[in-house]
This record gives sequence, structure tokens and C-alpha cells, in this order.
Amino acid sequence: MASADFTSRMKTLANLAASEGTVADIGCDHGLTGIYMIMSGNAKSVIAMDLRKEPLRRAMENAKSFGVEEKIDFRLSDGFEKLREGESDTAILAGMGGRLIVKLLKTSGNILCEDYRLILSPHTDVRYVREFLENAFIYVEDEIYMEEDGIRYNIISAKASSRTISALTDVKEYTCDDEEERIIHEANLRYGYHLIKKKDAMLLESIKAEIEKKEKLLKQIVSTASPERLSELETDLLIAKVTVSHIESDRS
Repeated sequence: MASADFTSRMKTLANLAASEGTVADIGCDHGLTGIYMIMSGNAKSVIAMDLRKEPLRRAMENAKSFGVEEKIDFRLSDGFEKLREGESDTAILAGMGGRLIVKLLKTSGNILCEDYRLILSPHTDVRYVREFLENAFIYVEDEIYMEEDGIRYNIISAKASSRTISALTDVKEYTCDDEEERIIHEANLRYGYHLIKKKDAMLLESIKAEIEKKEKLLKQIVSTASPERLSELETDLLIAKVTVSHIESDRS
């Protein structure tokens, strides 16, 4: 196995998860992210966990081939199930859908104590993840939008608060009566506050492509779609265009 097996996305995950302690790789699959963390010095030790025996076996073999097996603790685990409180200060959840990530976070027990760090990379339902984090008082500190092999990924760096554990069982939803504030809030959930603030060029490109696609769709269905569907599409376009306007304002 060559160093080329460590992809840019794995390295980005590892760099964001950098810790002086132990990092838990939840759903580790082939284990390469945790292996890279040890080899790069981004963690002193890693707890690599997966629900399936075969990926865990493969991860153990990979760790042995790189000579880092003594610094990685491999566990057969459904999410956070086999992770004990205080064993790690950071967890990576990547390579899975957003709804599964949220499900695993909701069943994490007392792991997500104050200042516990999360590095999340959902393949789908990114908005759903952002909304959950907000309602569970898990604060997003940064977000990266990157492309690898023609696929674009969101990587979220977040930190739990003193209110997180209790909020996991009593999630409060956002409410607001001000229309402009609701639009901005929804834009942040859909596209990422930090990415908008950084005026991310790739995000801008993606939103413009989305606008073009939805404007074409609106023209096609304007005479046949229900009022509710038309209103939904028009709202989507409004939120997207407000976001583009914000990104492009004072953009150097």
C-alpha cells in the first residue's frame, strides 16, 4: 500500500481533527484516515470503530502494513456504542449519510461533553446535519467545501457545549417571525454559514448552477404545477439568489 492511498479528503479530515489526545474514527471502514492521523502526528492514538467485521479486519491489516497497529484500538461497534466517556476528545464521522450521522450523534450517550470536537463529512442531507447541530447546541467552528475525483464534499468542524447532552433528547426547533431573518437562517442551513462568510468560490459556482437549473424548471412547469410547488420553487430561488448576492458583495 502506497502513500497515494491517503486522499486529499482523508488528509483534510485528519488535519481538522488534529488532537494532542485520542481521536475516535466512527465508521472507520478501511481505517486509512486514522492511520494517516498517527503517521502525520495529528493524534497520539486512535480508536477505530466499525459496525461490520470485514471492514474492521481490513483496517487492522492496513494499520499493520503501515506499522501503526499498536497506536490504534480497533473495536466492533455500532456508532459510539463501545466508546467510553472520556476516552477521546474528538470524533470523526465521515463516509456516511447525514441522517445516519445525526442518528449516531443522538445515541452517543454522555460522550458529547463540553468542548468535545466533531469532524463530520455527510455524503447527503448536509442541511439536516447543520440544523441538528444548531438545535443540539453543537457549534460549527469551520466548514470546508472540497472536490475530489469529481465529487464535492462538505466537511464540518464543530464543538459540543455544556448544553449538548441534555439537548440530544430535547431538541428545540428554530422559530422566527421576521421574514428576512428566516431567509438568511435558511441560507445558512442550506449552504453553510462559514462557507458563505468565506465567500467560497466553489460554493458560489454550485449555487449558480442550482439557480440556472431551477429557473429552467420553473419555466417548464409554471402552467401545470400546483401553487404550492411553484411557491416552493420560487422560495428556493430567492434563498439561493440572496446567498449569491451576499457572496459576491465586496468580493475581491
